[in-house]
Amino acid sequence: MTAKASPSTPAALTRLSLQHLSELADAVAKGRLQVRLTDMFPPYSLFSVDPDTKHGTAVVEFQNSQAAMDSRPHVVLRKPQDSGWVDYYAAEFELNWARAKRWVPES
Repeated sequence: MTAKASPSTPAALTRLSLQHLSELADAVAKGRLQVRLTDMFPPYSLFSVDPDTKHGTAVVEFQNSQAAMDSRPHVVLRKPQDSGWVDYYAAEFELNWARAKRWVPES
């Protein structure tokens, strides 16, 4: 008896990620999008808008092994009141982006 891979197994997630990357290949090939890969799994997801401006915003979604994606804790950070944290997450992104390997679609 062979166990069917669940969508949350590392192998299944890898296949799903590669499938999504292949869907982005056209935009990457045309220079409209850059994708980088890392072998580190960050403990959060980050969405940021204009972090270098005085109105910068960052939304941080913390990863949790037991919570469904739509119920994970989110923190919305806004400048100027949260400037230190917006700057912190912007710097973390830049550091991890610089360390990541650029993905180029196979021809």
